[in-house]
This record gives sequence, C-alpha cells and structure tokens, in this order.
Amino acid sequence: MTVTPEAPATAAPATARPAAFPLPPEATVVGGLFRDVEGPLKVMRALRRSGAAGDTVGLAVPLPGDPDDPSTLEQLAERRPKRFSLLGYLKVVIDPHTPPPEYRTLIAGQNSALTRLVLRDMAGWVAGVKTFRIPPTLTGEASKAEATQGGVWVLGRSNHAAAVAGGAGADLGGALGVLAAIGVPSDLVRGYAERIAGGEVLFTTCQTDAGRARRDAKWLRKHGVADLFERVIASPRRAR
Repeated sequence: MTVTPEAPATAAPATARPAAFPLPPEATVVGGLFRDVEGPLKVMRALRRSGAAGDTVGLAVPLPGDPDDPSTLEQLAERRPKRFSLLGYLKVVIDPHTPPPEYRTLIAGQNSALTRLVLRDMAGWVAGVKTFRIPPTLTGEASKAEATQGGVWVLGRSNHAAAVAGGAGADLGGALGVLAAIGVPSDLVRGYAERIAGGEVLFTTCQTDAGRARRDAKWLRKHGVADLFERVIASPRRAR
C-alpha cells in the first residue's frame, strides 16, 4: 500500500491475547471417621444452619445388610428414635397419594429409599445418596467365590464440590473410586475401606474458603471425629 499524506500508514493491529481461562479456586477437603452416624448428623445440621449447600459434604455409612433385603429396613428402623413408627413409614412409602418428590431432589438425583431412615431430618438437605458395596477383597483375604458376594453395603454420596475441584483418585474404579470421590486421599482409601467395613462412618466437607474449612474441622473435632485429615485440591492448570 502506498503511503500518502492523505493516507498515512497505520500500525498493524496487535494480536489479541486469548481471554484467560477461569481457573477453579483451590479447595480444602476436611474429613475423617466417626463411631456412628450421629456425629456427622450434628455437623450437617450445623452446616445447614450456616447456609451451606448439601453438595459440600460426602459420606459413607455402613448398612446392616443388603439394601434390597427387607430385614435391612427393619434393622435400620430399630435404630431410629422410639417416636419413629415403621408402620407409619411404610404407609408413606406405599401410599399412592403421597406428594411427589421436590423438584430440587429430582434434578439433583433421586436418593436411595434408605436415606430417610439413616439421615433422618437431613435426608432432604442432600441429594444423590446411593448404595454401593465394599467387597471382601478390600476388607481382608477373600477367595474368588467370596469376592462375588458378601462384603459390606454402604449408603453414601460423592462430595460434588470435591469432584468439581478435581480431586485425584476417583478414576480408581469400584469402591476405592467411590471413596476417593467422597474426598478420601488416594493413599488412604484402602485403610478407610477396612474401617468402614468395621462399622465406622466416613464424612467429609469441601470448601473453597479456607476459613470455612477451618470451621468445618472444628465442628468435626467437636462431634467426635477420629483421624481427621485435611488436604488442598488445586486445579491441574494452577498446580503447574
């Protein structure tokens, strides 16, 4: 192009830099094991009162038997406070005029039928509660025949917040992968599988705010957590 006084040269446009990719913030997972579900329930109630969402928690509660076995329902009902009526509960389950589930529960994932028996008043605060089995191969020596049956059934849910933050180990597969998705560090999942099979309850929280993570750790200690762990999950891009 010819440059003239009427048409001065113009600088070539600078190459535009691509917009920075928004990195998820670091998150802190706090968790540990409890003797029974009462401790986690108290922590969950405190979290709910604070305004926290249910997707910040993960849990694994061992069941007394196969979730499809009616005797499991009966044993869970016996653990409820005396004011609970199994007959009343069963009427609600089979009543065709029972109101439909809340929309937020439907879009987040239907819970296991045992959730209300185990989590009681907190059953409506969390979603995506499912059952899975920890096989005997993870809880001690087992033959091939034993590995296909037995084991311990668990009512649990992944910690959605930890999964979004990029927690490692969820790709392990099977029960180990489920425990990693709940927030357990990959080097601890086998030991935790054994302890859950022995009757202990796993509970975790995941917070992107360090102050809230410290608060959660304080609540876990207050309500009887054993072997508390804390770990920071960083975005893979941020960790480079």
